[in-house]
Amino acid sequence: MKPFNDVYGVARSGIALATLLTLAANTNLFPLGTVLLDGETPAFGWSLFVLFGGHWGRFLGVGLLALVVSGWRPRFTGVLHLWVAASLTHSPGILDGGEHVAQAMALLMLPLSLLDGRRWHWSAAPDTSEPTRVAGRVFLFGLQLQVCLIYLEAFVAKFEVAEWRNGTALYYWAADPLVGSGPVVQSLLAPVLSNALLLPLVTWSVLALEFFLAACIIAGPRVRRVVLPVALMFHAGIAFMHGISSFALIMMSCLLLYLRFDKPLGVAQWGLIRRCRLLGIRAMDICSDVKSLGTAWLPGRDKRRAASGAGA
Repeated sequence: MKPFNDVYGVARSGIALATLLTLAANTNLFPLGTVLLDGETPAFGWSLFVLFGGHWGRFLGVGLLALVVSGWRPRFTGVLHLWVAASLTHSPGILDGGEHVAQAMALLMLPLSLLDGRRWHWSAAPDTSEPTRVAGRVFLFGLQLQVCLIYLEAFVAKFEVAEWRNGTALYYWAADPLVGSGPVVQSLLAPVLSNALLLPLVTWSVLALEFFLAACIIAGPRVRRVVLPVALMFHAGIAFMHGISSFALIMMSCLLLYLRFDKPLGVAQWGLIRRCRLLGIRAMDICSDVKSLGTAWLPGRDKRRAASGAGA
């Protein structure tokens, strides 16, 4: 199993895209263009939004994350990804759990990124030395262990709440004024939420799925292939019910690393990705040609000036 495959690339782009969309779509993250600090001292002094302010920090963050999403030079953009993710986690006052997961995954993906010498992370897994492969597998297992602990903690925390144990928690979550469902979604969910038989079954199924996902750390490839689409639909349902699409995208990306790491997706052959990758390669080639042309022209210009001065 090669750790530097396109599954890791898709997951990395998905997590970065979720953070990018959060920054791009939310203009009120930083009241009056400032960041929220603990007293006079920033929670994270090197925060993008402390150094550049809330307004310009948002634009710079979107630009840096676009580089990460593109898949270009993971060895360099891995550090940028962590910087933006940590800056967002430590700056605004109100966040859903997705931003914290994104920061943790960006931190744990950093060693993999530093070992990844590919030009694009969409490319096929390269042939690397045995020590690099072993180190990559160790870091990949660290990522998978983090995802396992996320689901295990979610299960344990829910199980300690009486409403989850008696099967009524989803009713209260759907009606919550802060993160609950909107009127249209509540009307669609009403047949389940008002049914004394279906409501407990659906509520307990969430607990069962989260526990089973935590246990998938020791599951074989066949079990993981079966569980993955169910888990993806589970997070799509959370996004539908609560409207937290960025959290869903982050967790779906984590699930790819957790359950689909052993078999490449063949992303490089997908039409749109292939065209974008070729376009990026062509743009880099043009920049290289322009640089070479400028390097060749400058000495010639100096010689022409020297000859003109001698003639005078």
